[in-house]
Amino acid sequence: MVILNDRKSDISAEGVFGDFLHYMLTKINISYTIVRPKDNQWGVHEKGKWTGLYGMIYNNESDMILGPSAITSERKSIVKFSESLYTDEAAILCAPSRQPYYKDIFAHLKHLDHITYLAIIASTLSVAMVLAIAIDMYLKLNVGTIVLMVYSIMMVLFWIDINKVIGAYLVTNQAEDVIKSLEDIVDNKNIIPSANKGGIFHYYFNNKDDPIESQIWSRMVDHNNQGIIATHEMSGAAFIDDIRAKRRVLISVMSGVVLNVIKFCQTDPKLNLFISTN
Repeated sequence: MVILNDRKSDISAEGVFGDFLHYMLTKINISYTIVRPKDNQWGVHEKGKWTGLYGMIYNNESDMILGPSAITSERKSIVKFSESLYTDEAAILCAPSRQPYYKDIFAHLKHLDHITYLAIIASTLSVAMVLAIAIDMYLKLNVGTIVLMVYSIMMVLFWIDINKVIGAYLVTNQAEDVIKSLEDIVDNKNIIPSANKGGIFHYYFNNKDDPIESQIWSRMVDHNNQGIIATHEMSGAAFIDDIRAKRRVLISVMSGVVLNVIKFCQTDPKLNLFISTN
């Protein structure tokens, strides 16, 4: 823990925020002045105005704020991060497949159940018959007309469906490696489970007594050099040093839910902040 006293004010920063300021001071050689919000608030949007920390940012009274603040869409409109990352619920990272790659634009149709195919055919024929009867007064009804209608409807349905996925299938390599259960993840050493959101970490942490999920939890930590702190009675934050990855991870926890993860890449001469919010 680093305790920093600002000579220009009577405020001191300690704990995780003191460590953060000390890191910036030593790595990029900055000078700073710590300022306390006049209203002692974190930041509430009241009647079109921001209070507290976010109010100081919004009014250009400060350049950076430090505090255990959850980011909402409103706050995100006035706060910037140095780096934005794409996040989703979970990810499975695997080694390149040993099977030959191929591209198949019909792959999404091959996994449909036979009942689904029957329903598509029946509905298509029904629509064709209804349309044929409806336009019988304008167009002579015969076998050729019905065939043309069925063909037209099938083409419309086909292109509406395939238009959503054709781009992905044309640029994405398909392989024969199939994951059918959690056991496949544990048995296949080439598959590295990972999580991009704190909620997934929290789930595996709470269920790590399960034989399968405990192995997934261990591999998540070992392969990705990630850690977690989660208790239902603690609110706070802590640094986790990872020597192998040469980075320091700041994990902020409130009521057992991971709010954000900040990774400091010490291998880069410039300070990069990678922030993933839950």
